[in-house]
Amino acid sequence: MKLSRLITAFAASAVAASALCAPVSADDALKEFKPESKYVKYLGRSVYQEDELWFGLTCSGISFDFTGKHVEMNLMGDNAAFGEQNGARIKVYADDKVVYDQCLSESPIENISFDFDESGEHTVKLLKASECANSTVQLENILIDGDSIKPSALGSHTIEFVGDSITCGYGVDGKNEQEHFVTSTEDGTKTYAFKTAEHFNADYSMVSYSGCGAVSGYTGNGKKNTDNLMKDFYENTGHSYSNKGGKRLDDIPWDFKTSPELIVINIGTNDSSYTKGKADRIDEFKAAYTDLLKQIRAKNPDSELLCVMGLMGNDLAPAINEVIDAYKSETGDNKINFCELDKIDSSADGYGSDYHPKEASHERAAGTLIKKIEELYGWSDHDPAMTAPADDKSSNADSSSDDSSKSDSLLKNTAVPFIMMGGIMILIVAVKKARG
Repeated sequence: MKLSRLITAFAASAVAASALCAPVSADDALKEFKPESKYVKYLGRSVYQEDELWFGLTCSGISFDFTGKHVEMNLMGDNAAFGEQNGARIKVYADDKVVYDQCLSESPIENISFDFDESGEHTVKLLKASECANSTVQLENILIDGDSIKPSALGSHTIEFVGDSITCGYGVDGKNEQEHFVTSTEDGTKTYAFKTAEHFNADYSMVSYSGCGAVSGYTGNGKKNTDNLMKDFYENTGHSYSNKGGKRLDDIPWDFKTSPELIVINIGTNDSSYTKGKADRIDEFKAAYTDLLKQIRAKNPDSELLCVMGLMGNDLAPAINEVIDAYKSETGDNKINFCELDKIDSSADGYGSDYHPKEASHERAAGTLIKKIEELYGWSDHDPAMTAPADDKSSNADSSSDDSSKSDSLLKNTAVPFIMMGGIMILIVAVKKARG
């Protein structure tokens, strides 16, 4: 046997032996982290209080990066959050793959647990796919089998969507228009809003409530419905008919510490159930819509406003355009525009529950909205994330650091010197035999 082969074999056996003898942590228990902003990125409006993260809006939730393989999250809810058909619908993504999608059912605490195929750096995202009016949830804690957890990187842009059932994803998974509302067929991740945010890698908030309007919520009898107006809900962390121990998100004002770059306002579809083409009622709508614009602007002085309408009819689109023109003239505020969305193509796409759009219709509307945003603001789906990636030099430095650490670990392993000594003795004997 040649000496070079002996040396190579010895080196390989020594490294393998050292790996087997590497120290293993005595504490294999999961590490618990509270859903604080230093550990997770908040998606949408939420509030951290009493060691829990409370949220309810469509597609609100968290996103975090961690090193490990196993994840557990414990979710609690209000008095309407649990139920297979009408509970809070939750979706969990593991590296962009959906690993959990169902309504909460294990009251009072649902444990969501899953494993990645391999241990390493992973991203986890938990979203509430159903709307706030029907339920809210509280994330109690996160448990992982590693020590490293951090908020996911910031997006390239920020968008807030203000809307009604269309933005909530009402009935998007319904089989047809004959089905009625249940939260199990409501999915905000399939809406034009979520798809637009995803396209631009934008952090988002979806302030939307089914039946909501500017002058009137949805009405089936032609009478004005003032119980479901966006103006009454917009400044709250959330609006829900449910509660937890008498507490409601409605009672917690949203802080508006930061303003999104863009606010997309999709309000007016429900108002048309009241206006019915009547001139005096349309005038009422225009006054209420103007007030809503001013309210949103007062809380977000620097945001671009983009009013949209059309998926379920465009009856009030002319009135909205009139409002925008008058608003610009009155205030001198030119950071406001309009985009008409594609109406449902029922022959091609069909309908979801109660004649609401299915995902294909949302997809088409998202395409129109994306083009308008690109045209107006110059946004691109190629925009880099705000967190800059490491350059080649730093990557090499990290690699060298890792190699150095591995060497230190190898030398500090108390078993290694004995293994190396034994290997050397074997090598000396073999060399003598080879020469002899």
